[in-house]
Formats: sequence, structure tokens, C-alpha cells
Amino acid sequence: MILGASRIKRLIEEGVTVETASGKKETKPLLEGLGSEQIDKMEGTTVDLRLGEILRLTGPASLRVNSRITPKVESLLDGAA
Repeated sequence: MILGASRIKRLIEEGVTVETASGKKETKPLLEGLGSEQIDKMEGTTVDLRLGEILRLTGPASLRVNSRITPKVESLLDGAA
């Protein structure tokens, strides 16, 4: 997904909703650790993002009108490690 500078700034300021491991929803900034000067002067350049976690979906999965089978999720790499 390609995000323009204005969209990235808005996601930093407003945050994004994420679900924690316990299932609780929280709003967190898209990027952390940037100073206001870095945010204000963001241009059409690239921004490196860190993954919070890498997951592998295993097992059968199906999304139908009247039924849903969700796959099991295996954590390959936790970003906190």
C-alpha cells in the first residue's frame, strides 16, 4: 500500500486502532519516536516501518455467506523480542 505524506501525517496524529494479544482494542500512532519537525517536514520520500509481529496462517480457512472457518495463527516473530 502506498501512502502519501498527508495520509501518513494524519495516521501519526490520529493513530490507528490495533488489537492487543488479549483482544483489547487500542489506538496507537502509526509511527513513534518522530519529532514534530520530522513530521511537519515529511515529503514524498519513503518511510521504513517496523513490523510488530509476523504471523503464519495455518489450517483450513473459508469465508462464506453463512459460515466462517478462521485459520489457526502461529506467531513466527514477535517485534518485542
